[in-house]
Amino acid sequence: MKRLSVLKKLLAFSFAIFMISSCVSDLDLATVKDNLTFDQSLVLPIGEASLTISDILNQLDSSEYIGTTDNQIYFQISDSVEFDFRDITLINSTDQFERVIKPSPNGVTLIPTGFYIPPVEDSATMNLGFNSDMQSQRIDKVKINSANLNIQVDKAGIDIQPSDLKFTLTFLNNTLEFDDNTTEIVYYPTDFGVAKDIALNNFMLNTFSGASGIIVKIKIEFIHPLITPLTLDQSSSITVKMLFKDVDFKVAYGRFSPTIADAAQEQVVDLGEYDSIMPKGIFRLSDPQMKMTIKNNIGVNLGVNLDYVKAYRKNEADFDTIYAKFKDSNSTKILVNAPSSYGETAYTSYTLDKDSGEIDRLFDNVKLPNMLNYKYTVSNAGASDRMDFITPHATISVHFDAKIPLNLDSGSYVEFDDTIPDLSLDSLLKSAYLNKAILVLNVTNGLPVELNLKLHLLNKDNIEIVNENDPIKTEYTINAPALDENNKVDTTKLAVQTIQIEVLKNQLDDLRATKSIAYTVNVQSSEGKPINFEPANRFKVRAGIFIQADASVDDIDNLNNE
Repeated sequence: MKRLSVLKKLLAFSFAIFMISSCVSDLDLATVKDNLTFDQSLVLPIGEASLTISDILNQLDSSEYIGTTDNQIYFQISDSVEFDFRDITLINSTDQFERVIKPSPNGVTLIPTGFYIPPVEDSATMNLGFNSDMQSQRIDKVKINSANLNIQVDKAGIDIQPSDLKFTLTFLNNTLEFDDNTTEIVYYPTDFGVAKDIALNNFMLNTFSGASGIIVKIKIEFIHPLITPLTLDQSSSITVKMLFKDVDFKVAYGRFSPTIADAAQEQVVDLGEYDSIMPKGIFRLSDPQMKMTIKNNIGVNLGVNLDYVKAYRKNEADFDTIYAKFKDSNSTKILVNAPSSYGETAYTSYTLDKDSGEIDRLFDNVKLPNMLNYKYTVSNAGASDRMDFITPHATISVHFDAKIPLNLDSGSYVEFDDTIPDLSLDSLLKSAYLNKAILVLNVTNGLPVELNLKLHLLNKDNIEIVNENDPIKTEYTINAPALDENNKVDTTKLAVQTIQIEVLKNQLDDLRATKSIAYTVNVQSSEGKPINFEPANRFKVRAGIFIQADASVDDIDNLNNE
């Protein structure tokens, strides 16, 4: 009867202690005890662990890198870079245009009172410093928002006042043309020997055939009649000095070669610590994609030679750098579209994937790379005689978007871990009258393949309990669920199976010392059957214990009388 008293107390004690769950909820006792036979036995729930792929990603704190779209899980990282196309040398002449004009160049001229000094004209090219190196830059015309024409008038050997003069500057052959189609600037000086700024707005500078400047005709008119007689000779002169400054241009047309700094042509993309947050495994990723979107508002067709794309691990010299492959080369050329007219933007997209660049090779490693590096060189791709256009501070932006679906090819495997914690089996199993215990696992597999389940019995120090002489079996194969025509899990046909792990009397000490049960789920792809993970894919373990005591069936009826 003593043995029955122990069993009765054990029955009452069990329901107070062992309603334990690791992740979701208490064990459904009815589910645990399916297919079990009761004979002097006690079945107790000890916990469950339930996880989805989304749970794993959340536990890994990977929201910065992990995205989901249309039930697809993918690692993602984006980066943008902007580089200067070239420094625009527009008007680089700092020398003043200077012209000495003589009203009487051929001898002495006497002008009586009441008469006007005859107007004088002169024409010359005003050097702007254009087209000094047409291999690098050819300027055909420039649309200018605003500029100042700095002008200074001096006199020598002629007795006149600045208010007597009117200057008409005419830019021949439409080399300077305002929006109202005029080509003239009229100026009335107020001082001699003092430079003044003439504000100019919204005009076009035109140069032709590689000219270095624009042709200007200067006409000087004397607008007041003389009040005293005036004698002019060869020493009489009016000097005009001019210089364009403070030029704010909108767009320049011509031919422009890129002058991109070497440092700007190499970009490094730090993938962060995504490799450390990924589960353990070998990821033979079936369809990684790296998309480059090039935004160009410069009217220059460009050829971007992608010299290389490589993946490596930072500060790990023993990690072999892996290069993208374009047929038999590490490089390829991308043609960058140009907008057809000023004010428009052209976009060019180029995608590196398993077909273009074989970049699945970049991630086909036991250790994943955490750095990407690419280098490019830029050149003109249009005809040399075409008229391109360029804007101030000309830049081109490149948006880099890496998207790596969690789809694994043959040869891959992934391991997920979870734990049923806080067990107190020693109190339950210390009775000397126990013959054996059976751990009962009800396993629901919603992952898309057959998998291997391995249990780890951990002591209070989270050290695995290993009995080399008489080990408890801890490895099991879990059946795959049914898949639909797209190799996705049919959630109405999950694989459910019960595992009974017999723990004999001489193994009970190992079970008594167990404070938590960790388990590892090993998922491997088979030949021709890639693994396509979805956020809702689930794996669930419910655990109970079946205890058999050393008592006879007849004694069970006496339990309630003790």
